[in-house]
Amino acid sequence: RIKAPSEYCKKWSLATTLEPENVDKKGFGTYRAAHYEDLIDHPVEMGPWEAIDFVAGGVPHRIIVSGAGLDFDRERLRRDVTKACESVIAFFEPQSKKPPFKRYDFYLNLSAADYGEHADSTALIASRFDLPQADTGDDDEDYVRLLGLFCHEYFHAWWVKRIKPAAFIPYNLAAETYTNLLWVFEGFTSYYDHLLLLRAGLISRQTYLKELARTMTQHLSAAARRHQTLAESSFDAWIKYYKLRTNRNNAVVSYYDKGALVAFALDALIRHDTQAARSLDDVLRFAWEGFKSAGDDYAGMEEEEVGRLIYEAVGVAVDKKLDRWVYGCDEPDYEKLLRQQGVEFGQKPLPLVRSMLGLTLGADSALGIRSVDEDGPAQKAGLSVGDELVAIEGLKVNKGNLEKMLKRLAAKKRLRVHVFRDDCLMEFDVPAEPAAAFEVQLKVNNAELGYGFLGK
Repeated sequence: RIKAPSEYCKKWSLATTLEPENVDKKGFGTYRAAHYEDLIDHPVEMGPWEAIDFVAGGVPHRIIVSGAGLDFDRERLRRDVTKACESVIAFFEPQSKKPPFKRYDFYLNLSAADYGEHADSTALIASRFDLPQADTGDDDEDYVRLLGLFCHEYFHAWWVKRIKPAAFIPYNLAAETYTNLLWVFEGFTSYYDHLLLLRAGLISRQTYLKELARTMTQHLSAAARRHQTLAESSFDAWIKYYKLRTNRNNAVVSYYDKGALVAFALDALIRHDTQAARSLDDVLRFAWEGFKSAGDDYAGMEEEEVGRLIYEAVGVAVDKKLDRWVYGCDEPDYEKLLRQQGVEFGQKPLPLVRSMLGLTLGADSALGIRSVDEDGPAQKAGLSVGDELVAIEGLKVNKGNLEKMLKRLAAKKRLRVHVFRDDCLMEFDVPAEPAAAFEVQLKVNNAELGYGFLGK
């Protein structure tokens, strides 16, 4: 039983997808859960929220918005999230176009501290500036990111909550549960979240390719990809991925990013080898159909099952490639695969602070070093994460003049760099060496090619 708050919170209401037994008009009262796991799988939102209602797949949905603060285009959000949900439903259920739940809630908290997927709801966090305005364009990066978050977590209602690693059945709530398969479940979802926005007509091809290029840049420019496999990244998530560490970019692979890139590679490979007769879509639908037929006896996906599942679904053997891409540190030939899909792979230099010094800076006004590239100029000179960059060649630097100054100093072989470390002023002699990292750029070069990857 959830009691109404005190008289000081008269504007509060309660939202949850728990089964109600005896509740008042504001949602407070008695709810029923089948068991403890069912109880903790249903978030509860209490406060002065507002609901944006819509129907997708014949099922009522709500966006419970809390903490918006500023006005926003509610009809645009309703319309676009409806299209995104219908795109996910049609992906898994192309015939019935019906979801496997009776209702669904999105709890959009604009000042919360966590998010996650549940059987018939999800709790999200986002910036209030991600919400659409009347003049928000289709390629607005903040709004596209928000729509991608909606699509990502909704996709998990099938591809995590109902199809999941065998290690998660049943969940062990008393201890860490390890699996090598997070790259399949989070990585594949990360691949499809923006791709399904494209298929729903919510973003353009170029906007989608820009997001794919961002993922490639982020992954390919991190030294960790040469040291940690995708399977290891999945397995180590409990002890590494969510732990803040100064050497993160050099030591921890993102199973979201490389998992999405391997999903793209598998999709492109299947489309090419079957002449567009099959795709990765068919693999996930095959798994979904198998799960439904298994019913309550479903035992989850085993660690070594991915290659077999793909072969059974589409007739393409990928075990050897998975050995290299997932259980080794090799990368797919992205340039070749993209070319086969009618997309041109290009690259351009990263900002000079990265390409000349081999470091990245934090987002605040102080020039605090956020990461140092492995074997890069900054690391060789002894600079460290947490140092605050204050001067180069005796001249004070700031956000406004740093790139301009580095451009003027590009011809120098070494740079005299001053930083504060624990309030102590220190000087370093930094070699000016070109960086191996680059920014990926993608564009359509043959709209007739692609075997359906970018739609028609």
